[in-house]
Amino acid sequence: MTYIVRSAVPPEPLMNIQNYYVEIDEFLSDSGGSLNWTAVVSGTGAAITNDNTLVNSTDQAIGVYLFSTGTTSTGRAALVKNTACKLFGYATFTYKTRLKLTTLSSATQRYTAYFGFIDNSGAGDMTDGVYFRYIDNVNSGNWQLVARSNTTESVTNSSIAADTSLHDFRIEVNADGTSVQGFIDDVSVGAAITTNIPTGAGRWFGSGYKIQKSVGSTARTLSVDYFFVLIQWSVTR
Repeated sequence: MTYIVRSAVPPEPLMNIQNYYVEIDEFLSDSGGSLNWTAVVSGTGAAITNDNTLVNSTDQAIGVYLFSTGTTSTGRAALVKNTACKLFGYATFTYKTRLKLTTLSSATQRYTAYFGFIDNSGAGDMTDGVYFRYIDNVNSGNWQLVARSNTTESVTNSSIAADTSLHDFRIEVNADGTSVQGFIDDVSVGAAITTNIPTGAGRWFGSGYKIQKSVGSTARTLSVDYFFVLIQWSVTR
């Protein structure tokens, strides 16, 4: 299901405020950190700034954040929120975003991009979360959908190659926290994940984005247009 994201009013039948929670951000502030986001950067030149290259008649972005790894081989830029307040298994979760990789990862300038329900703005992978992941030397440079609980992961290796065009990404988690599905431009990335979905006690996560360098000293960037999360309960609370 595709939801309208550029509206503060949720689509029908989600008008009962007791039944849903929604987060929307068009990234209109001057730097990373609006609306309870926490910006974390590491390395020379690493930064999160505004980017107006997608604000045009074709891409039709409104606000865009540009994440840059800077010029160190381990530089990173991350934007996260509420990393200890979400847990699957009691409501349906939907995550949507639109973003663009400026340059692909390579053997000489390698990086990893992560975004979705994540919990780690520091170096390395997530402890808990459900998210998209990309690096050139894993899964032939195709997108991965990852479910990770207490550092143990299950992965759907998609056949959708990462590129430098703007794409819509969506993650859907069912109410029981037993099935995760991912979509790119409304096309399924493959089989649903049914294991290692973080539902147990203490398996908290939030939402966010991270790009992290691992080889080379040339900056690599990620442009993010919007962020949307919907949590919907099946019964009135």
